[in-house]
Amino acid sequence: MVKMNSDSQDIFNTSFGSMLQEARKARGLSLMQVYEETRINTIYLEALELEQLEVFPAYVLAKSFLKLYAEFLGVDFDALSNSFPNEINRPIDLEPLPNLEKSKIELFYEDFLAIEQRVYFVSVLFILLIASYFLFIS
Repeated sequence: MVKMNSDSQDIFNTSFGSMLQEARKARGLSLMQVYEETRINTIYLEALELEQLEVFPAYVLAKSFLKLYAEFLGVDFDALSNSFPNEINRPIDLEPLPNLEKSKIELFYEDFLAIEQRVYFVSVLFILLIASYFLFIS
């Protein structure tokens, strides 16, 4: 019989959240750096690490983000899945991410769309003015 020391027992009893957090810290990454690479919001990344799954709107989203996060960190997804619960016990009235702020890219894109709409409007107006000018001259 092989006797395991406390370190090797901890490896087998480690939860998915602490495994993710340890792997991220071992690579010297912040949650923001992981977000920039994976595009998983830091709120969700932190929820996975802290095992606060009630933050997720659906179980499938939590499991998908877990897989993506594990693959990014190079952690075995199957090992994480063993300690991942089979369902999320969410309060019925809990709204997912009620205070989520938009990223700089999302704000830039919205500004771009607003400018694009103005350009189309001005272009159509200009074409109508030219067309009416030529109709008036004829």
